[in-house]
Amino acid sequence: MKLIKRLYEIYLNCNQKICIDSRSNEIENAVFFAIQGDNFNGNHFIEDAFSKGAKYAVSDDKELVKKKDNKAIILVENTLQTLQNLATQHRQSLNIPIIAITGSNGKTTTKEILTHILKSTFNPLSTSGNFNNHIGVPLTILSINKQHNIAVIEMGANHVGEIKELCKIAQPTHGIITNIGDAHLEGFGSIENIKIAKNELFEYLKEHNKIIIYNSDDEILKELINDYPNTRSYKKPHFFPLGPTRNKESEYHYEMNPFLVLKNINLKSNSQDVSNYIETKLIGQHNINNIIAAIKIANLLEVSYKNIKNRLDKFELKNNRCQFIKTKKNLILLDAYNANPTSMYSGLQSFLDIIRWNRKFNNDKPKPNQFLYILGDMLELGENEVKYHQEILDYLSYTFLGLSNKVILVGNIFSKTIIPQNSGLRYCVQVKSNIEAAEILKNRKFTEKEMLVFIKGSRKLELEKLIDYL
Repeated sequence: MKLIKRLYEIYLNCNQKICIDSRSNEIENAVFFAIQGDNFNGNHFIEDAFSKGAKYAVSDDKELVKKKDNKAIILVENTLQTLQNLATQHRQSLNIPIIAITGSNGKTTTKEILTHILKSTFNPLSTSGNFNNHIGVPLTILSINKQHNIAVIEMGANHVGEIKELCKIAQPTHGIITNIGDAHLEGFGSIENIKIAKNELFEYLKEHNKIIIYNSDDEILKELINDYPNTRSYKKPHFFPLGPTRNKESEYHYEMNPFLVLKNINLKSNSQDVSNYIETKLIGQHNINNIIAAIKIANLLEVSYKNIKNRLDKFELKNNRCQFIKTKKNLILLDAYNANPTSMYSGLQSFLDIIRWNRKFNNDKPKPNQFLYILGDMLELGENEVKYHQEILDYLSYTFLGLSNKVILVGNIFSKTIIPQNSGLRYCVQVKSNIEAAEILKNRKFTEKEMLVFIKGSRKLELEKLIDYL
């Protein structure tokens, strides 16, 4: 504890600047933590960090520390554990709400929507990029300063026990599991283990009598709640074209045109000089749950409807997440940040919604050869990976019959699938990489103008690079 207290004083004196990468623009006057990973050893970059302005370094290499004999190098037993302990120490000094978000799908989108809303009322800090693991969460906590009065922390995991440890560090006051599905099966081994792992957030919140937010339409989440009283629930809004309804747990209807539009059914039109319509730039039914979850948490934190509406109007995602892109030739739905079976099905359904609702290219009937699907491998699915990919291909083949579809399947796993006969796929090709896919797209006969294009795959495949050819 003495060491952590000393480090905490150093951290505060360095204006809370922590770095784990000697190449960072923030390295000057920072405390450099020499983290070791599977493919790198931060201890090898301590001198580089000092040469670029780091004030201190934390190392767990006894021989190196002895050899350097530099009082600015602090020897610890385990650098990563020390970083986590330091973050825990800092969290205990904070008296602000911390909202933890986890789930198989939608956690990053929900985090981004919620943070965007909260900026109307608070000065929030939220997880940056994919800093949602055993290194990223402590770094995020250590980034909270006196100007921040709330934090939104995303928690990812690929094995049982990880979220439990992240909760000990972040000590959330509120928490939500967006859903539980078949993501990262390779690490977890089974859906049941994913359920156990995600529930670690709820278990922490129950143990400390904190607030749980959950979707009461989700039977798995309802089971995990198990009569815990300190909860706030929400339901997916009603799809208005199916007819109006009154749902006591949801004050919204939603429409698609093709962007998602929410209607506050409890607010009279133009009441309080605020329209009861929220017009986003988000695509897809799956994003409705992300939006409503964020709204529910914002309501809980007493953010006004007017502020929620003002922040959500025209809100759109970036970073290759369900982006609607119009090129000179085509209209593209790009969702190339990540992929698993659940999100792939949702993405395909969203694309079908766009086909149905699209107004830009709709001349009564879709044009021949108008719909192009570029699907990349879904990684980390374990021993049944080919089976999951085949099911996606079968779903695509028979759900989109009659739409004159073209399909490019990208990756080593999709290359092992069998293209169904007599399906809706007029043209389907399997390639190993985005480079090979680009060669196909260079064929002008293949990339006709005014196509609707759907692109989705795991981050590693970098499918967003194909936009240049569309």
